[in-house]
Amino acid sequence: MLPKENIILFQFLGSNKQLFEESDDDNRNQYIKTLVKDFLKKGFISEPFAKQDLKQVKAILFFDLHSVYPIYGNLFQKLKFIVFNLIRSDTSSRNIFKEEKKLNKKIKKYLIAFEPRIICNENFDPLYASLFDRTFSWSENCCGGKSINTIIKLPIPNIKFQEINSQRFLQKKVLISISSNKGSYEKGSLCEFKYSAYETLFIKLGDQFNLYGYMWDQSLLSWFLKFIRGTKSKYFLKLPPYYKGSIKNKNLILSNYKFCLTIENMSESSFITEKIFNAIYAGCIPIYFGARNIHNYIPKECFINLREFENWDKLCEFLNNFSISDYEQFLENREKFLKSNKYKSFTSKSFSKKLTSTIFKEILFE
Repeated sequence: MLPKENIILFQFLGSNKQLFEESDDDNRNQYIKTLVKDFLKKGFISEPFAKQDLKQVKAILFFDLHSVYPIYGNLFQKLKFIVFNLIRSDTSSRNIFKEEKKLNKKIKKYLIAFEPRIICNENFDPLYASLFDRTFSWSENCCGGKSINTIIKLPIPNIKFQEINSQRFLQKKVLISISSNKGSYEKGSLCEFKYSAYETLFIKLGDQFNLYGYMWDQSLLSWFLKFIRGTKSKYFLKLPPYYKGSIKNKNLILSNYKFCLTIENMSESSFITEKIFNAIYAGCIPIYFGARNIHNYIPKECFINLREFENWDKLCEFLNNFSISDYEQFLENREKFLKSNKYKSFTSKSFSKKLTSTIFKEILFE
């Protein structure tokens, strides 16, 4: 049996159920399960951040600075943090820094900075660097700075490569987008661009363009609560005709479309989420708009760069002229990429290996 003091705590902004719940059809939380297994192999038990005795704890992993007690924040920010965590009964509002001082004990603390600036600006505030032994982020501008910041990629689920039948291409609908109805009011958000794109594409493609995702059919109360929290969304008296509902398994839906409009929440170098990978997995060609350096990570033959088109008319013309031989070439490039080390570097397995090996060494030689 492992010694009880070898505990690694996980602290999320949202529910701690992420640590225990079974993966959904899209395996979005696979990286958490992988972390837990890899830490266990190294002799550490993973638990949600709750009421543990700090004497038993070796390290704490904070997922984004929103999950950290705002020690440098004002009174309102501290109260907001406490109230938010009280409402979510399975999370903790502990001021770990005050407890450390009282016990005269220093615990290893790590920040996993996933969210971009428009969602969690504190992730990029150097004031918070001193709180952590190391930070892990996709951005070189994370608050940890170059001295303690380790560059990672936003983790995507590991998948087994599957062949795609090219002959189905002609029977598929033209275009899909999968996106939730939420965004940010902050400068740099692509929220309004996304809303405008959907309206325009429906005008040009009609029923050949469909949208899926959560919260498009939200109530007025739901919209208002998001507005109060500072989350941007739209409320519809009547749902747009191109909206087809929410989905559990993206791969099943994406496989019925030729192309997928893939718009990130913001356009920032190296901020690449699972969206483009979901389309490639399903054999649905991504039309990408987001990180300008996307070519450094994903071969240009595996997606369509929306920035290369003057307007929506030019894009629609290109889509309508896309042939089955063009699609077969995409499938060849897709296979090469999904079997490459370049792709594997994005997976949950690679993400977990980098985190657990780095943290293990630092704990071992403290």
